[in-house]
Amino acid sequence: MSRRLPRSDQEYLGDILDACDKLMALCADMDFDAFAESWIAHHAAFSLLEIVGEASARLSAGLRDGHPEVPWSAMRGMRNVLIHGYATVDLVSVWKTLEHDVPNLHRQVTALRRED
Repeated sequence: MSRRLPRSDQEYLGDILDACDKLMALCADMDFDAFAESWIAHHAAFSLLEIVGEASARLSAGLRDGHPEVPWSAMRGMRNVLIHGYATVDLVSVWKTLEHDVPNLHRQVTALRRED
């Protein structure tokens, strides 16, 4: 069995950006009604948002603490809701996250990657 090397903050930031890119592509030609009717879109969005939350939790405390403008705890919170409260997920809240928060997060994380 091979051991994996620890992943870097840059790799986790890359995971977040990749998930954001996919989320924005998923919703590009979709409105809320189409999203609400598509279980495939729900599950794709949930999975990608879970990746965002998990990757944000694995970033170093130094990176997170150095950038309090990025909603790290909200990302982890969304992940927890999607995983543990899956039966009561509010699709309106998820859609608002996809429309507003994901593009903003993409800009913030892109800027962080450029800093390094």
